[in-house]
Amino acid sequence: MKVFRLIIGFCVLIVGALVAEGRSFDELHVAGSCEVHVICNQDSVGMLVKHDDAVNIKFSYAGASLNVSVPSVPGVRNLPKLTLYSDTLLRVVEVAGRAKVVIDEIKSGESLALVVSGASSMSIDDMSAPNINVSLSGSGLISISGELTASTLNFSVSGSGKIKADAVTASRMTVTQRGSGKLSFAGSARDCAVVERGNGSVELQQLVTGKLDLKIFGDGHIYYPAGVPVKLGGNTENIIQVKPYQPL
Repeated sequence: MKVFRLIIGFCVLIVGALVAEGRSFDELHVAGSCEVHVICNQDSVGMLVKHDDAVNIKFSYAGASLNVSVPSVPGVRNLPKLTLYSDTLLRVVEVAGRAKVVIDEIKSGESLALVVSGASSMSIDDMSAPNINVSLSGSGLISISGELTASTLNFSVSGSGKIKADAVTASRMTVTQRGSGKLSFAGSARDCAVVERGNGSVELQQLVTGKLDLKIFGDGHIYYPAGVPVKLGGNTENIIQVKPYQPL
C-alpha cells in the first residue's frame, strides 16, 4: 500500500511539473536568466518540464515558434531550469540576455539560423543543415562539440564572445569577425574565407581545406595550416602560418 502511494505521489509530482505537452516547434527564442535543455525525443515532442526553481519562467507559442523568458536577476548564479522535448527539426534558435541553452541535436532540411547575444551561451552536440548561419554578438559563447555539417556555413561575430566548433564538414565556410573574440575551428571545408576587422583571433590550424582567403583590417590574428593554397589581404603580418607538429 505504501509503495502504491509513493508511486501515485511521484506521478502527481511529474504531472504537476509538466507545463505543456504535444505541441511541436521549429523556432526557439530564449531570453533572460534561465537554463534550457532541449532533448530530442520523438515520443515526447512538445513536452515542457519546469524544475523546482523555475517558477518565474514564462513561455508562449506563436505558430511554430516557442518563446521562453524570465526576468534577469543580478547576482543570481543558479539559473532556473527548463527541459524541452523536441524533434531535431529546428529552424531558428535565438538566445539573449544571460540565458544558457543546451541542445542534443539539430537537423534541418532548410536554412538554419543560430543567434546568440549578450552574455548568453549555446552548447550543441550535433548539427546539420544545407545552409547554416551563425551570429554572435556580445560576450557569449557558442560551442559545437559534435559534427557540424553544412553545404554553406557562415559565421558573423562581434564583441568579445567565443565560438568553438570541433568537427566541421562544409563545402563553403565564411567567417567575419569584428571585436576581440576568439574563434577556433577543426574539421574540413573545401573553401574557407575569413575577414578579421577587430583585435580578436581566428584559429584555423586544425581545419583541413583546399583553399583559403584570409584578410585582416585591424590588429587581430588569423592562424592557418601550412601547405594550403592561400590568398592574403590587409594586415598580412598578423596572418600566421602554423606548421604541423613534428616530434623529434
